[in-house]
Formats: sequence, C-alpha cells, structure tokens
Amino acid sequence: MASSTSSPAPGSRSKKPLGKMADLQTLG
Repeated sequence: MASSTSSPAPGSRSKKPLGKMADLQTLG
C-alpha cells in the first residue's frame, strides 16, 4: 500500500487539481 501514497503525490502534480479530489475519494 506504500505505493498508493507515492502514486497520488506525483499524479496530482502531473494531472489537474481535479486529481487531488479523486485521490481523496480513493483514500476515503
């Protein structure tokens, strides 16, 4: 699961701000 934490970090930067919301939903 450690990979999950590293995935959203770089993904959010590469993708738009919308990605951040998606990451939160995935974690929740």
